[in-house]
Amino acid sequence: MGTDDERRDGPAAWDRIGWMLEDIGGLATNMSNRNLALWNAVSVNLRRADYTADAMARDTARAMTTALDNMDDIWSFLSRLPQRDRVATGLPTAFLLIRWAQDGPRTYMLPDPVSIIVPGGKTAELPDRAEIGLTGPDEEKARTVRERLRASREDRPAYRLEASDVQGLSPGMYDGLVYLKDPPRALASLRVVVESPEA
Repeated sequence: MGTDDERRDGPAAWDRIGWMLEDIGGLATNMSNRNLALWNAVSVNLRRADYTADAMARDTARAMTTALDNMDDIWSFLSRLPQRDRVATGLPTAFLLIRWAQDGPRTYMLPDPVSIIVPGGKTAELPDRAEIGLTGPDEEKARTVRERLRASREDRPAYRLEASDVQGLSPGMYDGLVYLKDPPRALASLRVVVESPEA
C-alpha cells in the first residue's frame, strides 16, 4: 500500500509528462511555421523569370538560417528546464555612471551604452523595448532618472541600455532591473550612479 507522499507524487509526475508533451507540441509547431515561411519565400522567388545566382544564394542562406534556428530550438528544449520550472539564476549587472563634467560647461555627461545579451533569445521574438524598474533616494528622483533611460532591441538577441538628456538629475545611487513582461524574464540587474557636482 502506497504512502500519502507517493499518492501525492503521482499526479505531479503525470503533470510533468503532460507539460513535456505540450512543450514538444509547441516546439514542433514553431519549427513547422518557420519551415513554411521559408518555403513560401523561396517558392515566390522560384516563380520569377529572373531567378539569378544571387537570389539562389540568398535563398540558400535563408534555408541555413532556418535550419540553425530549428537546431537551436531542439537543443534548448533538451538542455534547459521548461519556463514553468522557475529556477533562481545569477543575473548580469548593467552599470551606468553619469559623471559630472569638470572641464568646460559644468554639466552631466552621457554614459556609455551597455549591451544586455538575452541568452537563448531570438531577435525576431523579442519586443522592441525591455522594461526598466528603478528605485532611488526617493520616488520622484528615481522616476526622473528612469524616464531618461531606455533599453532598445539590437540586431542580435540583446538590448542596448542607454541614457539621454541627463541634465537636471539628482545625485545619488539608483538600483533597478531590466526585464521582459511576456514571458516574464529578468535580463539584468541595474545600477545607476549620478555623481555629485562636488565629486
